Amino acid sequence: MSPESLAPQIFSRAWAVGLQTVRDKAICSFEHMTVIPNLSPSFYALSCQELRRDMEIILQIGLSRLLADGEVKTGPAGYSLALPIAAHLRKSP
Repeated sequence: MSPESLAPQIFSRAWAVGLQTVRDKAICSFEHMTVIPNLSPSFYALSCQELRRDMEIILQIGLSRLLADGEVKTGPAGYSLALPIAAHLRKSP
């Protein structure tokens, strides 16, 4: 998974869900990432390699949860939203 290949909505949602998982599961090694509540693709692109590596892990955690919850699906074109985003924004991450 390349973060640059994710649609902006999926990128933002994966980041939010990944951060919530870090908080919920008390994953101490990534606690420092919780100071970035809203990660944008441009901020990701401008970050140093070490920070990007941690960001990618958070995005992968979030994307895994989104896939498991059925909020995101995979297909020939990559990742896409399974349902309209508004339906999922009413749920907590």
